[in-house]
Amino acid sequence: MRSFKKKKAYCPNKSCLFTSRGKGQGGFDTEVQREVDIAIAIRPVKAYREHPTMKTFILLAGDGDFTDMLKFVKTDLGLRVILVAWSQSVNGNIPDYVSETYYLDNIFDQISEPNIGNKDLTN
Repeated sequence: MRSFKKKKAYCPNKSCLFTSRGKGQGGFDTEVQREVDIAIAIRPVKAYREHPTMKTFILLAGDGDFTDMLKFVKTDLGLRVILVAWSQSVNGNIPDYVSETYYLDNIFDQISEPNIGNKDLTN
């Protein structure tokens, strides 16, 4: 878990009380995690250093911020890259560095409901 920082958030609806009305006005304070993308991007380097026989890297995100990381993992470290993400969230450059892609859209129904044997959960 990364540390948190305060960030100002705004409502995009003009009639909302929390719209952006100029510097320092409107909006509301919220907390967001710091440096999450950087932490994720450095993780494969740490993992490879700790496990030099590692052959596969799996990324569970389609964010374009990870393009350089994937390029490094595939090209410089020579790892097989597997991507697991929502199809609509995959940045256009990421597939260039991915060996296999699994879209959550295709398996959502299978992973979203608990499998508790043959028990009838409707009662």
